[in-house]
Amino acid sequence: MYQPYPYQVPVLHAIDLARKSGKRSALVVLASGLGKTVVAGFDIRRFMSSHPGAKVLYLCHQN
Repeated sequence: MYQPYPYQVPVLHAIDLARKSGKRSALVVLASGLGKTVVAGFDIRRFMSSHPGAKVLYLCHQN
């Protein structure tokens, strides 16, 4: 199974803290190639494992 890179771990932690404080959405800003999509995948997998049946909407701006 894949593991996040060390620089992605604080991002995932920040998302967790935001969610625990009641936030329902998060904006992840990283430079190109640092794994924003991968971070989203890790977060979605973790969220879905603790919230079976939940729905997730993942949006990505493309321009």
